[in-house]
Amino acid sequence: MAMTLTQLNELFGSFGSRDKAHLRVGKKEYQATTVEEMRQQTIDRITETIDTINKFSDWNTPMKSHPLGAPMAKRELGGFRVKVGFGVKNESLGLEQMLYTMNRKSDEKATAIAELKTIEQHMKNGAFDLVFADKLTLYRERAALAKQAKSAKRDNVQQFARAA
Repeated sequence: MAMTLTQLNELFGSFGSRDKAHLRVGKKEYQATTVEEMRQQTIDRITETIDTINKFSDWNTPMKSHPLGAPMAKRELGGFRVKVGFGVKNESLGLEQMLYTMNRKSDEKATAIAELKTIEQHMKNGAFDLVFADKLTLYRERAALAKQAKSAKRDNVQQFARAA
């Protein structure tokens, strides 16, 4: 039986919502990060890096086609480098990056893993807490500067609009 468009709308009118406000989620509530959370996130990333280095077996393949894929380690010509950092961008915690060879002549994978485990243990014991606290202070200062810059930009746009 063929139906008109009006009949189809009446039949299926109760499906879903017609109000776009129903789709809006709203802003996520801000929750400040603590030193303990930073420590745990960094420890998790170190553990993930150790696991990735352990499982990686394509050392003799081109770097572009087989990247290491570890959060704190990247392949380099003749080996890999490890930079202990925080966050998605792996922002430095002040430690120098460490270079390890992985080629025909040398295999320093075990050394890298042992040194990462040592750093992880010191991190668990709270050795990096002051560094994390400084990093949190830096993030707060950065956010305040960004807020000021955004406000100044908005003021400049409004002044430009008035002048035109």
